Amino acid sequence: MKTIKTMSTSFASAVALLSVLTLAGVSAAQSRPTFLTPTQMPAPVNVAGTNSYSIALSADGLQAMVETDRAGGRGGRDLFLLQRATTQSSFTSYGPMGFCGAYDEGSGQFLWDGIGDLFSSNRPGGHGGYDLYAGSGTNSFAFPNNDTLNSPWDDAEPSLTSDGLEFFFTSNRPGSLGGKSIWRSTRAQVNDAWGSPVPLTAIDSANHEQSPSLTDDGLWLFFSSNRGGNFDIYAAARSTRQAPFGAPVRVAELSGPNHDIGIEIAPQDAQALVTVMINGRAVIMFAPAGSGPASLPGTALSASDTVAPGEILSVHLRAPVGHYGIVMLGAPIAPVQVGIGELRVNPVAVMVLDAAVLGEDQVRLIQTLLPENPHLRGMKVALQALTGLAPQLRLTNAVVVTVQ
Repeated sequence: MKTIKTMSTSFASAVALLSVLTLAGVSAAQSRPTFLTPTQMPAPVNVAGTNSYSIALSADGLQAMVETDRAGGRGGRDLFLLQRATTQSSFTSYGPMGFCGAYDEGSGQFLWDGIGDLFSSNRPGGHGGYDLYAGSGTNSFAFPNNDTLNSPWDDAEPSLTSDGLEFFFTSNRPGSLGGKSIWRSTRAQVNDAWGSPVPLTAIDSANHEQSPSLTDDGLWLFFSSNRGGNFDIYAAARSTRQAPFGAPVRVAELSGPNHDIGIEIAPQDAQALVTVMINGRAVIMFAPAGSGPASLPGTALSASDTVAPGEILSVHLRAPVGHYGIVMLGAPIAPVQVGIGELRVNPVAVMVLDAAVLGEDQVRLIQTLLPENPHLRGMKVALQALTGLAPQLRLTNAVVVTVQ
């Protein structure tokens, strides 16, 4: 449970700083995200005559890491940093990341704190084959508790959930049904050691399963597999973060006649990035979300219901560690322009949700806030979130829950 704090700054000044993201009334976890037909991304994501093996996007979508063998690297495959001014702008290449060396560095992931990255490398000094590393600036180091996660075999393609409690990766170590398999390790708190990784038996096969990537809520796992002869994209669901995944299903809109060897679900589930082998070259394809609830800042979505004594509003929150979001309960009003966003409720209760501990969890607006506030009893209320300091803050669900 997140901490709920009393807002210390004035509401007006907070509104002036933050942009508005209103709330979707249907959980994104209820159905699989679907995507439009993939199209090849332009340079510098793909460069003619070279391979672009994988891509990772930062939470705000303004930075990317591309695993590539293009000129200008430091040897082998390198992770090139790309940046852009807005999500509608073109990327500019800034060359290989500072921690890249003469060996392979690939399958990167931006950490949600914005100051670190995960990647895999076959550089000397590891356990053997490819190992899992973390990097920041020009520094790199074996991933924490590496004696548990790394092995003498190939351990690559890291995927860490934003709360830092689940870690997925690809490995050909013994213990699975064969080939490359997806393994999972967990821990109770972010400062705890990682538990021994186990293969995801529900999605495993005697063939290859690779490139794990999860949706924001952690309930859908996308990956690539050649279980059908060709490498295609598959997805498997679970009912909760603690439940096992169900049987995987081929994702038809992301799978084509070529080998689809990699998949990255971008932050906020807004797009899929698929690595496809075309004429012997690995290229990255872009597929925007085709349906499902919008979750990007500025979308005009809201959730309203009648709140009575003895009931609370249950909210699902996603935010990077160290960021804050403002949540308001109040009567719906006609949209009013304030600062750089729109105000859609007349606030009766204003709270700051602190994401200093976790990234994705259920937050409950404390029960006593509702019965003790006569303005909220039996009235029609709406929930609105203001974001801007953390544009990747995501509120995915709002339902009124009776408290016994």
